[in-house]
Amino acid sequence: MDDSTRTLSGINVLAGFWLIIAPFVLNYASSGNKWQEVMCGAIIAILGIIRLAAPNVAWPSWINLLIGIWIIIATWAISGTTTAARWNEVIVGVVVAVLAWASGAITVNTHHHEPHAHV
Repeated sequence: MDDSTRTLSGINVLAGFWLIIAPFVLNYASSGNKWQEVMCGAIIAILGIIRLAAPNVAWPSWINLLIGIWIIIATWAISGTTTAARWNEVIVGVVVAVLAWASGAITVNTHHHEPHAHV
């Protein structure tokens, strides 16, 4: 794992932790948003940690990409979303999705371009 992949995955871990505490810090009115963010944040953080521990596998990044997209969509799907919650979900969803895509792409490209040993 190169330093850029480690940095991208580390930032996603922090984004996951932020999603866990954001509903309480920003005082979300909707309990649907609150628990959706806590669950997604925990999954994002866990997958980011897995990615840091297993640098040669890209699947945690691809799952985080999907979760980031879901967070963006869910902000309009869950009723009672406050403006603060909506902005938080859109911004964090975009950050998670973009960083996960970049991290996964680096791994795929690195493995694709590695020279193969000939015996």
